[in-house]
Amino acid sequence: MATVSDSSTTQSLQQIASRWLASQPFANVMLVLQTSGIAWLAWYCVTTAMPATVQQIQNGHNEQTQQYIEDSKLQREQNREDLKLVIESYKDTLDRVQRD
Repeated sequence: MATVSDSSTTQSLQQIASRWLASQPFANVMLVLQTSGIAWLAWYCVTTAMPATVQQIQNGHNEQTQQYIEDSKLQREQNREDLKLVIESYKDTLDRVQRD
């Protein structure tokens, strides 16, 4: 059974990582940095950027829907008023025709 020496158990993770990093070729270090950066960016997009974007889209959609509903109500009211005017005009015309 392998035993762990006392010196390796007292080393911090930062010390172990810096010793490993110093012993690696430059290309490997850059690969780890790039991979870490891409992983962080993906995590940021999934946890922060995308939910914020979806929320903005939803808010805009809700505003447009509310505006559409208000516009539809106004249009229906205008159509009713126009229909009343048309009916009154027909009634007036019918009254004139019947009188003559």
